[in-house]
Amino acid sequence: MSNLTSTLTLHQSAETTVAWTMQRLMAHGFQVERTFDLHVARMAQVDCLCPYHGTNDCTCRMVVLLVHSQKAKPVTIVVHGHDDQTCLSLVDIASQSMDEGIIQALLPAMEDSEI
Repeated sequence: MSNLTSTLTLHQSAETTVAWTMQRLMAHGFQVERTFDLHVARMAQVDCLCPYHGTNDCTCRMVVLLVHSQKAKPVTIVVHGHDDQTCLSLVDIASQSMDEGIIQALLPAMEDSEI
């Protein structure tokens, strides 16, 4: 069983958070894949109303990143945001150990909310 463990909420767009997260992780030697993007998935739908905003054009974003490490199994990070507020969450799976370098790479975000 897995749980989303919210690690950080930022007052900025999800796209800014995704770019910063990918850059930081790659700079620390991780390989990062963007495996899902809600915005791209919604583009294929006609008249797909946002449940949060009630319109076709909304600021909701959900991106799933898969982070590969040489030390541990891949780790999933979910970036979910709307209206310039974004939550960065790690998927917590009991059977997998997380490379602590992932947390270390993302620590500056906890100290500086303007990434």
